[in-house]
This record gives sequence, structure tokens and C-alpha cells, in this order.
Amino acid sequence: MKRFVKFVSISIAVVLILITVVLACVPLWLPADKLKGMLVGEITKVTGRQASIENLKFNIFKGIELKGFALKEPAQYGKTDFIKDDDIILKYNIFALLAGDLVISKFELSSPYVEVIKEQNGRFNFSDILDTIQQKKDTKTAGKNSIKTSVKDVKNQDQNTGGEKKESFIKNIMVTGITIKNGNFTYTDHSQPKVMSAKIENLNFSVDDVVLSALKPIGMSLDCIAYYNDYKIPVSMKAAIKADIMKKEGDINIDSFVIGGINSTGTIKISDFSSVKGSVDSSANINKILEILPPETAKKIKDVNADILIKNRVDFTYSAGKFAFDNETTVDKGTMSYKDKKMVENFSGSIKVDSNYSMTGSLGMLLTGNEVKLKINGSSINRADIGKISVDVYSPKFAVEYMLAMFPQKSTPTAQVKAEARVLAPVKNRKNNPGKKEVKSPGIFITLKADSVFYKDVTFGKTFSSIRFVKGRLDSETAVNAYEGSMDLNLMADVNTEAYSCEATVSRANIHKFVDDCISVLPKKDPEKKTLFDDMKDKVYGSFEMTANFHGDTFNDMAHTIKGKGGFKVTNGRLSALKMGQDLADKLGIDFLGKDIPFDHMISDFDMADGKINVNKFRIYSGENADKGDLRANASGWTTVDRKLDFKVNMDFSPKTGRDIGNKLAQSLNIKDAGFAYNKDGWMPFDFRVYGDVAGKKYDYSQSRMLENVKRNIGKKALDEGSKYIQDKAKGFINGLFGK
Repeated sequence: MKRFVKFVSISIAVVLILITVVLACVPLWLPADKLKGMLVGEITKVTGRQASIENLKFNIFKGIELKGFALKEPAQYGKTDFIKDDDIILKYNIFALLAGDLVISKFELSSPYVEVIKEQNGRFNFSDILDTIQQKKDTKTAGKNSIKTSVKDVKNQDQNTGGEKKESFIKNIMVTGITIKNGNFTYTDHSQPKVMSAKIENLNFSVDDVVLSALKPIGMSLDCIAYYNDYKIPVSMKAAIKADIMKKEGDINIDSFVIGGINSTGTIKISDFSSVKGSVDSSANINKILEILPPETAKKIKDVNADILIKNRVDFTYSAGKFAFDNETTVDKGTMSYKDKKMVENFSGSIKVDSNYSMTGSLGMLLTGNEVKLKINGSSINRADIGKISVDVYSPKFAVEYMLAMFPQKSTPTAQVKAEARVLAPVKNRKNNPGKKEVKSPGIFITLKADSVFYKDVTFGKTFSSIRFVKGRLDSETAVNAYEGSMDLNLMADVNTEAYSCEATVSRANIHKFVDDCISVLPKKDPEKKTLFDDMKDKVYGSFEMTANFHGDTFNDMAHTIKGKGGFKVTNGRLSALKMGQDLADKLGIDFLGKDIPFDHMISDFDMADGKINVNKFRIYSGENADKGDLRANASGWTTVDRKLDFKVNMDFSPKTGRDIGNKLAQSLNIKDAGFAYNKDGWMPFDFRVYGDVAGKKYDYSQSRMLENVKRNIGKKALDEGSKYIQDKAKGFINGLFGK
């Protein structure tokens, strides 16, 4: 953007000074039409571009006026204009001109237009002009070097020809008044992967008679609309300038400088035209700044209202080539709400930065009614390599959820969009996505201390967290007293590569609340639909221990791309009746399956990848040898974030419970000799498989273990009978038991 503004200024200045020099050097009796032709020819020759002027008015006493001036683009851009002006008015002092000084009292441009284009190869649409000028300069230099004449030859040549060394008629050029009306300037950069565009529209600029600035302040005003890609930024300025050229002093008073909702005022004092001292005060309301956001971005945060007034003061000096400053930013009693609910209140504090780029500050607020205090220290914050910013955060109750709620959320895509994305979107991995540019910022170090932390339905106790963000990599270690136990969490996330990992350890926690909280924050493909884990909510009790490790290489669709493994153990617990157990009880008429199940141990390990969670070696039992209680179970299987599942469960009921179940089956299904199904230890096996999806679960009651028991137990009673009879008897029993 700076290069764009600089070039626009230089381009206009070069062309217009060229015009004034040519005009000032022509004989006073030259007709206007001939002068126009000479001027067009000279500009075309110097730039290598086609120039044109619709009309030229010239008055030796009043000045010159050009109408319809234009300089064309090169051929590859078609017949468009590179520079054009509806009117150029130049008024000068005729008496100063006769003395060799071109004093321009009025220099006015009406509807000037300049378009600058940076091509993919890095060249600009004005590079050919610079090439032409340089080529002519090189040719002239080469010509001088090739001519070797003596001083005597030169003198003789001058005497013979009457030639004299030519000097420019114009000794000095001074512009004392400038006006631009309805200026429009465009810059487009095609050299970046994403095309960048910047525009200045409706620029109006004026400065009064500079000659009188030593006697009285002169006025300067500016207003325009600046565009940067999709951002629309209003800009305006009013200032007064007082300068004494003889004393080499100057004063600038900025009455108002508004850019994108930020209003600044200040004073600048210049001494000896080399030393500068000043101060600038700025104020901005966040709501006003948000008004410049592009419509799509503004739509995402339409529910955010930030009534926060930020004030900034900078005092600065420049002397002997050194720049020094002190900057202080303050905020007082700011508020922020989300969907008309206040999230932040009494946001107050200040941050200071000095010339060494050291930072100190303190901020405080009520976050959802809870106090939060921040202390900030930084050093070399302008350096991405050695810069460091430290932030200490303390809160008696830290509201993570409401902080995240203030950030724009992705909208949930429709089913059609999801389907199209699966077909069209390429698989994202490190091989075909080599990573993003490295994040360049000072290192950020955060220490969080909170008496409690909550997120959605999750509430933690006393929490200590150390967080580091250095060169785009986030590392954190967190220790939490929660669920009547303790939790340790280590997290790493690399913004540059989108790689992340998380290690978690839970000790002696109350699993009831822990399971409920995990289910509430577990990533789901469709949050509106329940999964197998939702069936476990509010139904698991006991003392809990767990270790887990998760990792991934993309932040995109984490529910399907996260990988990990771990294991858990629950002791002295109880499993309340699950929906799955109630389904079995209803299907089989066995009430026991729909009741609570107490246990001494519940143990399992698991792994996760591609949205699929595998549960391995799941065991639930009582007694060290699984010989206590009424039930023991083993299971293995999987479930997915898309609500699919496939689990095989082997259960054994105690002799007492087995007899009750046998009697129940005998009464309801008119089955005799149910005792043939018992294991050797007197426990009754019962196996089933549940599969499909949560909304439409299917069951398979194949009983291979029970069949083997029947074979064995019947065989003991009828050793003298053939195996065929035993096999038929066993099958008849199973068919009678399950109607198969």
C-alpha cells in the first residue's frame, strides 16, 4: 500500500512538473495549438506512451489549463488509460518566472485517475516507462564518453559556432497551493497467490497558500474512501500548517484525522527542518471499527456488540537520526455482549510500549460476572525472533465457553453440501498440502490461575496452566483439581503444519460427572443426533482412572481425522440401566437386563482413527477372580462419530440370577431343562451382538457358548446315547429358548 501511494505521488509529480517545465521554457509568443502539439510529443517521447490533450488554454499572465489529458497503457493492456485528468489548472507568478523562479500558486487536478498493476512476473504496468527513461539516459552517457575533444577544440567549436553552454531557464520550482478534486487511484497485485487490490475513490485534497504559512497557519484538508480487498475504509483529515522557511521551523496541528472509525488529533513541531517532536491522541469505539468489515465477515459476528472505547496517546521525537516514542493505550469500563447477553463488563486498564519495544500493562474485567485480572510484560515485541510477551491471568471462576462464543462460528453445512464436499474436496495431508507459511510473531507466554474453570456443562476446580505460543507452535501444561480427583493435560498444536497432540491423565476422579462432561464436549458429525455415548450419560458411577493420547495432522474435520489410544479403569461403581439393556429386557422378557448393574471393576482400552472408536478387552466384574456379584461381562467392538456401531458382548449371570432367568424363560417360553445351559462354575452365559446405527440398532442372539454348555451337560446325563441325539437335543433346546 505504501509503494502504491508513493508511486501515485511520484507519477503525478513527474508528469506535471514535466508539463510545467516545458511550458515555462517555450517562447511567450508560441500559439496554444502548437504548444499542445509540442507538449504531447515531448511526453510521448519521454514516456514511450501515447499521450493526448483535448484542449489547452494558455495565458501568459494567468497560467495554463489542460482539458482531457491522458496517457495510455502499453499495447498488452488494450486501449485503456494509465493516467488521465479531466482538468489540470496551473497558475504561476509571471514576475517570479521572469526572474527564473517558477512559483506555482495554484495546481489543481480535477478527476485525476491512475491505475497501477503489478503483474505475475513482478513487473508493473509503468516499468516500460522507467526502461525508456533509463535507456535514453544510458544512450546519452555513452555518447558523451565516445566524444573526446580537447578544451581548445571545445573553445574553437564555441567560437566557430557561437555556441554557449546551455543552462535551464528555470532556476527554482515552488508549488504553494495544491487541490485535487474527485481523485481515483487503483492498485492491483497479481504476483501473489491471492490477488490483492487497493483503491482510493473520491479523493478531495487541498492545501492553502504555503507562502503565507510563516505569517498565519494554512489549512489542509483531505477526504476519500479507501478500499483494501473487501474492506471499505472512510478517511478524512483537517490540519493547520505553519512554517517559517527562513528559520527552518514548522508546526502541524491535526484537528481531526479519521480512518476507519479511529479519530486522531495532535501536534507536530519541526526544528531546523531535521528534528521532529510531537504527540498524537487517538480514540476508537470497537463498534465503529467493525463497521468497515466486509459484509460476509460482518454477518458472522452480527450477534457481537462491543461498546469498548479505546484511547491511545503517543509522544515521539526524531533527532540526529534517532526515533524515540512512548505509547499508552487505555480502556475504561468497556462492555461486550453476544446475542444480547453481556459477556464482558467493566473492561478497564492500560498498556504501555516504549522506544525499546518493552511492554507493561494490566487489564481487568468481569467475564460473565466473574472477575478476571491480567498482568502483561513484554520485551522486543517488534521482533519475531527474540520478542517475548508474558501474560498472567487470574480468575476465581474462568468462563472459557463465553470467550469462545464471541468468536465467529462456522455454519453447519446442509446434507447436500456435505455430500458434494466429500466428492469434490481433495484429501488433505502433509504430502499434497506441504504446510502454510511460518507464523511470525513474538513468543507469547501465558500463566493461568483460576479457582475454577467452566466450559458448557463442564466445571473444573482449582486450575493452573502454563501456555506458550512461539513461532506458530502452542504448548501448554495444565493441572486441574476436578471430579474429586486430579487431571493433568499436555497439549501441543502447530499452526504452521496443523499438527497437534494431547496427553491426558486422570486420577481418582468421580466418573459420573466426568463421563457426562466428556460426552457433552465430544466432537460429533451431527450434534443434533444422539450416539451410543449419549446413552451412557448420567448412568456411570465409580472411581475413575485414565490415560489417553490423541494426535492429528489437520484442524479440518477433527471428528474424523483425530487419532489416539488409551485405557481406563473404574472401581466400586454402578452402571445404570442403559437403553441397550432395556431393549434386551423388552425383547427377551428378562427384567434383570434393564436394571442397574453394580460392579467392583470396569476396565478397557481403546483406540481411535478416522472417526472410529475401537473398544478392546472391555471387562466388568466383581471380586478379584470375577466370582462375586450377579453379572460379569466381556465386550469388544466399535462405534463411530457417524452413529454406527458393532459390539459383541459376552455376559455370564451368577447361579442365583441364572436360576431366576431360567425360571423366567421356562414360564414365558414354556422351556424345560434350562439348567443345561450353565457353565462349569454354575454361571449362565448369555451372548449378543448389537450393530447397525444408534437409531436402528439390530441384534444377533447367536449362543455358541450356551450351545457348547448344553452339549456338555446333556452329554453327562446320556453318555450311552449317541452324539447325534445330543446334538439334536441341544439344537432343540436352543430353538425352544430363542425361537430359532
